[in-house]
Amino acid sequence: MLTWEHIEKMIAHQQFIREKAEIEYKEAKNSVPKDLWHTYSAFANSNGGFILLGIKENEQGHFPELLISGVNDPDKVIDELFSQSCSEKVSKSLLKDNDVKIFQVENKSVIAIYVKAADILDRPIHLNGDYRLSYVRLNSGDHKLTSSELRSFISSYSQKDADGRIVPYASIDDISLSTLDKYRNLLKAHNSTSKLLTLSDEKLLQEIGAYKKDLAQNSEGITNAGLLMFGKHYAITSIFPTSFLNITKKLVM
Repeated sequence: MLTWEHIEKMIAHQQFIREKAEIEYKEAKNSVPKDLWHTYSAFANSNGGFILLGIKENEQGHFPELLISGVNDPDKVIDELFSQSCSEKVSKSLLKDNDVKIFQVENKSVIAIYVKAADILDRPIHLNGDYRLSYVRLNSGDHKLTSSELRSFISSYSQKDADGRIVPYASIDDISLSTLDKYRNLLKAHNSTSKLLTLSDEKLLQEIGAYKKDLAQNSEGITNAGLLMFGKHYAITSIFPTSFLNITKKLVM
């Protein structure tokens, strides 16, 4: 995994690794490249990564190399970058001041940008208000999601969102302690030194996503996933009657 330390060393020594899943190089003499936002979306919807502006590929010879071409007015380009990131250009602004740095090498400026992976609830990060302009990072390229891929992508994250929602009025009293004990026993058999075994019931549920504190909504309680996994019979059937029926059928079969 690349860090700022790796980036600083690469630029200082002008020894750049080839583009891959977490790094991209772009020429940017006087402005933000239009295709930068494709990479921004791709990194945000994947595992994050670095974009270096002011680097070009010298295609002469059998072995192309990466060279510093420089950014003429880095402060202007950075202002443009932040302005666009806070506009309708992208669905979510992820950049902070410390995510963008200027490096000077032989009187040339290089801008390094770190794009973090977006939170699940913010994905897919898309462009111009159009979900169809959503990208993911595949090896060294930005891949625009097809219609079917986009539907699958949104569906998978919507399900994760649903699992993490707090069930209104549900509490620890609705949790089956015997089921929770069985989980502890399974955990102990798998990893007897797990720190989870030392936690209280509420802390354990919180660590595994079965109990959640939502600071933004000033609420806390059992999540959908927690109730389905550890809830008492009456609690599950009152909230998820169909789901419980399906689970019961699978267990019986």
